[in-house]
Amino acid sequence: MRSVIAVLTLISLVVLAGCSTTRRAGGYYKDDGPGAHPPADIAAIPDAVPRIETPARATSRPYMVFGHTYVPLTSDRPFRQQGIASWYGRKFHGGKTANGETYDMYAMTAAHPILPIPSYARVTRVGTGKSIIVRINDRGPFHSSRIMDLSYVAAAKLGIIGPGSGEVIVDAITNQDIARGQTHLDDIALATGGRVRPAAALAMAEPRPVTIAQPAMAVERQPDTREPASEPTPNVMLALQNLPAAEDKPYENTEPAPR
Repeated sequence: MRSVIAVLTLISLVVLAGCSTTRRAGGYYKDDGPGAHPPADIAAIPDAVPRIETPARATSRPYMVFGHTYVPLTSDRPFRQQGIASWYGRKFHGGKTANGETYDMYAMTAAHPILPIPSYARVTRVGTGKSIIVRINDRGPFHSSRIMDLSYVAAAKLGIIGPGSGEVIVDAITNQDIARGQTHLDDIALATGGRVRPAAALAMAEPRPVTIAQPAMAVERQPDTREPASEPTPNVMLALQNLPAAEDKPYENTEPAPR
């Protein structure tokens, strides 16, 4: 009997060790970093360009991790969250994201526990007001005190590579926002004879205020075999800059589904 217990204990330890290597627990910046040849001018890497995409079916299902069930958002509604973001770099570069795409640490992407995959979000660093737009294509972080994992380059543009993490505001860009942006762009083009403000103006946009902070939630990967999305059309980003500020709305919490 003791030998059986010993074997079961050993198996449990092996399983736990395996989980720890496949799940991002947060804090990897302590032994992570850029590749051997990072881009010369990270600040010049453009933000992700929002486009309307269909959420992956596999990453839209409720899932359970660490004994908790989580329900990804499936409706196109405003979402705002304030908390700590971390980042992940070369240790995951080239690996698969939750929707089966290849993780590129030099692309403007991020992982989030419940935002639709794929979708887009504006991330603003609290204290500096620096704002970027990322494409959500992964799940994480798997740490109770963090709300988002940024790609290496996204974190660098927000200035949190050195400290490893920082307080941010996550503001989802809804399909309605994108559609309104394209319509507004058409209006501007008509009024200016096709001339619009340069894309650089988008980076200067003031972030929308956040009214409530929300703790992070643990998740697990839900990969599927979808092909990576094609390069989005940059015109939409120009239009988003010209949209009026949205009315402040509280964060809509998603409770874990009962098991």
